[in-house]
Amino acid sequence: MHYKQMFDSKTNTIKKIWENLNTVCSFKRKLPKNRVSKLIINDQGIVDSYDISNGFNKYFSSVGETLVQNLTNHPMYNNLSFTSYLHKPNLHSMFCEPLEAEELLKLIESLNTNKSPGPDGIAPKLIKINSTGNTTALIVFI
Repeated sequence: MHYKQMFDSKTNTIKKIWENLNTVCSFKRKLPKNRVSKLIINDQGIVDSYDISNGFNKYFSSVGETLVQNLTNHPMYNNLSFTSYLHKPNLHSMFCEPLEAEELLKLIESLNTNKSPGPDGIAPKLIKINSTGNTTALIVFI
């Protein structure tokens, strides 16, 4: 119950969850005082560290699937489908909102030049250097 409460707390951040996992699973060099010595799965006590590890792995790797099953079996969500929120797709169309040159320059100015290039291979520093003054050429460039 202690560990269930530790991981089910809604106030946990990702960092806190990893700290809890490190504490419980002894990933750090210092062994914690509250090391897991027994795990109960389906009313069966497990004491072998390998089986305990596998029990944790099985539980955490099936959390998403279990949540989906619980939601699909819930009476409130039975008749809902994500497609009811979507419009009919138009596969041969693409629309981009109009963009003012000043807005584009502000976005470019906010780029971090210490970051690496994206999948296009263009570094933020190169975009910043080429953006000074010539917004028409920049729009064509991007």
